Amino acid sequence: MLFSVLTVPAALFVSATVQAHVSVTSKTAFAGSYYEATLAVPHGCDGDDTYKVVMTIPGTFGKVRAIHSSFGPSSIETIMDGETITSYTVTWERSGNVSEADTESYNFGFRTKLPDTPFTSIHFPTVQYCRDDETLEESTSEWVGTAGHDHDSTSDELPAPSLFIYPKRYPGWNQYTVDEHIHDLSVFDDAEIVWFGTSAYSSNPVTMEMIRADGNAGVLEQIHPGSEIWVKY
Repeated sequence: MLFSVLTVPAALFVSATVQAHVSVTSKTAFAGSYYEATLAVPHGCDGDDTYKVVMTIPGTFGKVRAIHSSFGPSSIETIMDGETITSYTVTWERSGNVSEADTESYNFGFRTKLPDTPFTSIHFPTVQYCRDDETLEESTSEWVGTAGHDHDSTSDELPAPSLFIYPKRYPGWNQYTVDEHIHDLSVFDDAEIVWFGTSAYSSNPVTMEMIRADGNAGVLEQIHPGSEIWVKY
C-alpha cells in the first residue's frame, strides 16, 4: 500500500514572489516555542514614506521584546483586563526625517514565546503611518483584515500579517489531531506526505502522481476540524 512504501523525501519548493503586503516573514513557528519574528513592510502609503508602525500581538503570546532597529526606537504597551493580558501593542517610530519618496522597505523584529495552539493562524493587526516629506501631510494603511479563508466575506480591509503555528514534530511519522479547518495544504510543503484515512497530499509532484495512480488512495484537498492525520517529515 502507498502508506508504507512512500519514504522518498519530498522536495521543498520556495516561492520567490515579492511580498506586496505587510507580512511576517520568519522561520517555521512551532507551538509553545521561543520565537523571533520579522515584520516586513515592503512599501509606504500612496507614495509617501513610512514614519511609524503600530502592531498588536495577542495576549496568548508570552512576554514580548522588540528587537532594536535602525528605523528608530520602539515601545511596548501591555493591555490588561484585570490580571489577564489581552494584547501587546508594539510601536516603532522613525528617529529621523522621512525619505523624499516611497523608495525603501523596512523590517521590524520582536521576540516572544508562542502559544501552544498548533494548526492555527494568528493575526497581528498593524497600522502603518506615512508622511509627505514636503507638506508633512499624513496618511495611514490599516492592515487589519482577518477574513482569511472565509470565502463568503466581502471585506475590502487590507490583510493583517499572520503567522501559522505548527505542532512540534519529529523525524519520521507524526500523528496529530487537527482542531482547525485547514484549507491550504501548502502548510505541509516541507513534509514528505500527509495522510488522512485513505487520502494523501504531498508537495512533491512525483509523489502526487503516485497517489493519483493508487486505486486505494485519494487526493487530500483539505482537513476538517477533529481530523486525525499522519504526517511524515
